[in-house]
This record gives sequence, C-alpha cells and structure tokens, in this order.
Amino acid sequence: MIAGPVCVALLVIGAMAVAGPSVAIEAPSAAAQSGLRAVQADRVKALIVQYRPGYRPKSTGPLLGSSAVTGAVRSQLRLGPPLGLRMWRVDFVRPVTGATAARVARQLATHPAIALAEIDRPVSFAQ
Repeated sequence: MIAGPVCVALLVIGAMAVAGPSVAIEAPSAAAQSGLRAVQADRVKALIVQYRPGYRPKSTGPLLGSSAVTGAVRSQLRLGPPLGLRMWRVDFVRPVTGATAARVARQLATHPAIALAEIDRPVSFAQ
C-alpha cells in the first residue's frame, strides 16, 4: 500500500524530464544521444542572417547577399521571417548537409550587407 500522495506528474520536454518524488527516469544512453545529434546536425533547414544597418532584404527576387554564395545552392535560399535586431531566418528549399550550410554561412558573411550568418540550430541546455 502507498502512503502519502498517489498522484505523480511526469513532464518530458526534449531530453529533459521532470517528475515528482520516487519516480525513476532512465536517460537515453550517451551513444544514442550522440547518434541522434549527429543525424539532426547533418541536415540543416535554415540559417540566421543579420544584416548591417541600412540594409533590408526584400521578399522578392534574389536574397540580398546571395551573390557571395557559389554553386547551385545559391538559388535554393529563401528569405524567411524576420527575427528582430536586423536578423532574418534564411531557409534552404530542401535541407542541406551541415558542411554545405556552414560553407554558405561563411560565404554570406563575406557580403558587405551582412553582419553575421550562422546555422539555425536548436538550443539545448541539457548535458
């Protein structure tokens, strides 16, 4: 027989689990976690681009700064929603590899209109 409260709440968000007293939660193995991160990290859907003051991308036509990008991926860039602080999400038409996304971000960052460009990745505080 259980003494005390019999209601236990369990909330799972991503890799974080929160539970009431006396509840054991088994975390995924380190190998499973690193494998999942590797798969997720290898397919990139978007970049975060911050434009310098005085520059504003247009929703039509080529993406401002895309002239710095080489290869067929240049035509695969689409302006996403504004994020504030002169930052915009820049979407790939189809997900690309992490290496391609990193190359495109480096190339975009060389354009005079762009202050920074980086891969849009989920932020996690779980360790």
